[in-house]
Amino acid sequence: MNQCRGFDEYCSLVGDAKQKEIFAALKKQQGIIEQKNLNQYKTAAGFQKKGRISDLEKAIAIYESIAGFKDSAEQALACQRRIVELQSAAAERHLAAERAKKKAAKIFKITLASAIAVALVVTLMVTFIIPLIRYSYANSLINKGEYSKAGQIYTDLGGFFASEQRIAMVD
Repeated sequence: MNQCRGFDEYCSLVGDAKQKEIFAALKKQQGIIEQKNLNQYKTAAGFQKKGRISDLEKAIAIYESIAGFKDSAEQALACQRRIVELQSAAAERHLAAERAKKKAAKIFKITLASAIAVALVVTLMVTFIIPLIRYSYANSLINKGEYSKAGQIYTDLGGFFASEQRIAMVD
């Protein structure tokens, strides 16, 4: 019986040592996993800090791969919110650019129409109104008896209105 009792103690000691060995191996493996998760967490945080959509998407994937580690789930949600913010801002910039483009096109059209109108008025002034005023002035000079001045104006007017017939009357 003494022999059995010693054997039981031996088995108990050996079993405790084996359990300690298994426990130490598990603890070591857990430490390795913990370090791996920490490295991935830091990598994800680095991507998150860059703040670009593509980097935020990488951070989300890493955070999701280490779910349950620290606050990885909250950080993944923060990245998703930031992506939505960035996309909204990009959409707003795009809309603002479109509005600016439309405004520029409208200003161009107005400017072009104004330039055409000014060109028409100038053309009308040069080709019709000023010669008509000069023609009327020459007629008033004839009424005053200043035929030589009127003749010079009719000559300058060339073929405008009845200038050539008036030149013959003055000569």
